[in-house]
Amino acid sequence: MKILLMGNPNVGKSVIFSRLTGINVIASNYPGTTVEFTKGFLKTPELTAEIIDVPGAYTLSPTNKAEEVAVEMLNAGNTDLVINVIDATHLERNLYLTLSLLEQNIPVIVALNIWDETKHLGIDIDLQKLESLLRVPLVPTTAVTDEGLEELISRIPEAKSELPPHPPRTDDERWAEIGSIIKQVQTITHRHHTFTEKLSDMTIKPATGIPIAILVALLAFALIIAIGMGLRRFVLLPFFEGFIFPPIRTGVTAIVPEGIIVREILIGHFGVLIDGIGWPLALVLPYLLAFYLILAILEDTGYLSRLACLLDILFHRIGTHGGAVIPFLLGFGCTVGGILSSRALDTQRERIIVVTLMCMAIPCAAQTGAIVALLAGRSIPALVIVYIIAFLFILIAGMIMNKLLIGSTPTFFMEIPTYRIPNLRAVAKKIWMQVSSYLFQAVPLIVFGVFIAAILYETGILYHIGILFKPIVVGLLGLPAEASVGLILGIIRRELAIAVLLNLDLTIVQLIVGSIVALFYIPCAAVFPILIKEFGVKYAIFIVLSTIVIAFIMGGIINATFALVF
Repeated sequence: MKILLMGNPNVGKSVIFSRLTGINVIASNYPGTTVEFTKGFLKTPELTAEIIDVPGAYTLSPTNKAEEVAVEMLNAGNTDLVINVIDATHLERNLYLTLSLLEQNIPVIVALNIWDETKHLGIDIDLQKLESLLRVPLVPTTAVTDEGLEELISRIPEAKSELPPHPPRTDDERWAEIGSIIKQVQTITHRHHTFTEKLSDMTIKPATGIPIAILVALLAFALIIAIGMGLRRFVLLPFFEGFIFPPIRTGVTAIVPEGIIVREILIGHFGVLIDGIGWPLALVLPYLLAFYLILAILEDTGYLSRLACLLDILFHRIGTHGGAVIPFLLGFGCTVGGILSSRALDTQRERIIVVTLMCMAIPCAAQTGAIVALLAGRSIPALVIVYIIAFLFILIAGMIMNKLLIGSTPTFFMEIPTYRIPNLRAVAKKIWMQVSSYLFQAVPLIVFGVFIAAILYETGILYHIGILFKPIVVGLLGLPAEASVGLILGIIRRELAIAVLLNLDLTIVQLIVGSIVALFYIPCAAVFPILIKEFGVKYAIFIVLSTIVIAFIMGGIINATFALVF
């Protein structure tokens, strides 16, 4: 049996999918998390089914790429059942998709999710009446606690056995029927605003929301630095330097004679067994953990949707709307995830603007960790300067692209979810998924990059590379010739361009210039297959060439500016 999980964005489809299949997927308290489908299997003594987590859709008349994927999957013709997940706290809006699905003459079972919130909001729904009006099985669920999921599974055969007729309707007829259903099944009890509702009002109104947003940003930034630096200084560095590196050095020294190049490659200047382990695990990992912890909390509380509304006016200046804050923030986690999440934007023009800016000036979590590790211990003002420059570039470049690209920015609509206390299990699961992806996908590439650097250094090739790039690295950027190795390793992983600078004795100005060049430099190798898939080969080549040129121009401008000032 093939089952599609369908519903509006942010109704809990991915949580239900994860619970039914046991497959880990990202689930957050803001719309647009799922932008491509995920498959899994449900197996019980009575049932074996393939379940597909479909991107969120408000309508079967697609308005963006994510909805196109949803409709294509529904129209593929091999679907046995649709589990329509509904937000019980927003029944009227969700029923539009429900009626549209019923008109497709496909078996449907309705999961009335977020059922626990209806009690807090004073919403009473007559379940038996609603089920009789829809003429399909209906089960109230609370996915985060597994409530109702066992009953949902048990009623799947019932949904398959009955297929009541639902004739096609016009939009007006559909909304009229929804209004009739709501009058018959839903009553709302008057009550006073709760603290979270008052907080919601404060965080979405510009007068109070903007100061709160600034405070949240500063607090998040400070916590990432504090947590990351604490883990690095007091946990990971003592562990590696006290228990891991000494036996490695002793073992290699005992096995490989002095003067053999292999010994230097293993434990020398770019020793793959020292820097290859230390850079990703003791340098980047602590800041990565801190970043994903703070991001998970902001996601699951529901704050990001409010931030999107506050930034809508600013984002219109760069040719998109407040909803673009989600791809940007996901880009801070991983550029690949940010590119994919841009599918939720309304137009191709918006996607090109957002993805271009993301590839040029948004550091991923690993690169952020490397930049913070490089600068935070030497100069917090230097760290702030780097991110201010990146922000100003995004603003100016976005405004230029908005003028150059033909088209207009659509009106912004986004669901504002209820504030919720983050579920610790869900937060821990999300952090583990992100960190495990880094450990198993990124760390091997970093080790490989360090290995290449060690070979280049020990064979003397790095010296000749330094001479080749000297006019740019030394003349234009004012960096030591050895920094040129970062330009090569940065192609493999962005943070390697930063990590190379850790072994050099740099001034504050050189640290800023090096960080700026690495920040604007070519995205890592994993990004390009995604760019080609989503936008084509020409666009991917444009990103490669433009990021290299902009990185050198920005670095040269910063170097020349500081040289004039100081």
